[in-house]
Amino acid sequence: MTGFMASIEQVSENDLKEIQKIIGEEFPYTRKLLEPIEQRIRKQNYFLFKLQENGKILGFTELRAKDGMGELLGIAVRKEFRRKGHGRKLLRHAIGFFEKQNCFAVKLLVKKNNAPAIKLYIGEGFRTIRTIDLRHEKAEAFEMMLDLIEPVTPQIM
Repeated sequence: MTGFMASIEQVSENDLKEIQKIIGEEFPYTRKLLEPIEQRIRKQNYFLFKLQENGKILGFTELRAKDGMGELLGIAVRKEFRRKGHGRKLLRHAIGFFEKQNCFAVKLLVKKNNAPAIKLYIGEGFRTIRTIDLRHEKAEAFEMMLDLIEPVTPQIM
């Protein structure tokens, strides 16, 4: 790490080519499945944040807030910048962002074979809700959730 600190900011139009490149590197299986980032960024309740240092994008997170639910659609850190706490920084930023949006919970999907990400999410308090078959990727994923407010359990009399 240099003397500069990594910062998190909302992605601008000028960053989209670089973000698309990271998506291609980190999520190559999504190329044909997702609409282009230029279209997604214009949607309501859709947010894209970059982690950058010295003008270089190290990673990003893709978020959606809808009906009180926060969705972590993607989080990626470039390979050469991993294992330095950047993923945790992006995740904590996303959680704080959803709290400011008054979301009651955050959910995400993570492939079952992505042990580092699962460890990160569990470490931040996420729990597994269910397993999902990702037919288009020939893989399975965990749907995980983090409550941002205490769950209200009805009293049974």
